[in-house]
Amino acid sequence: MKLALHSVSYSGAWEGQCCLPLKRFVSKAAEFGYDGIELMAKRPHASPLDLDEKARNDLKEFIRSKNLEIACIAAYNDFADPSPYHREVELLYLRETIHLAHDLGAEIVRIFASGMKNMHSGASYTSNGIGSKSISEKP
Repeated sequence: MKLALHSVSYSGAWEGQCCLPLKRFVSKAAEFGYDGIELMAKRPHASPLDLDEKARNDLKEFIRSKNLEIACIAAYNDFADPSPYHREVELLYLRETIHLAHDLGAEIVRIFASGMKNMHSGASYTSNGIGSKSISEKP
């Protein structure tokens, strides 16, 4: 089994959380002895909007220089919005995230069927749309 560190852990997304620039995060993952990293495909780390061809090549080489793999690229999409316009924007974001993964040599892109805004604390996994159902259960 290989272990990877998710860059959201150092994104400053939560109050009091440390926010590291992308290359410093990569160095931290190597320093901690991880085998790889999971990159969040949004700011402040690896937004497809911010990384041009040169930046992608530089990042790919920097990750390799630290002897790390990219376990996956984490997309933060929301296909649950009822607006066709919003779903179209989400598809464009996902397409750009797939291009980013390709350019960085990542084989996996993690997506959401829904989005984080549809989740709320205290709710069950099922009510948040994350639950699973046994294939043996009848509908």
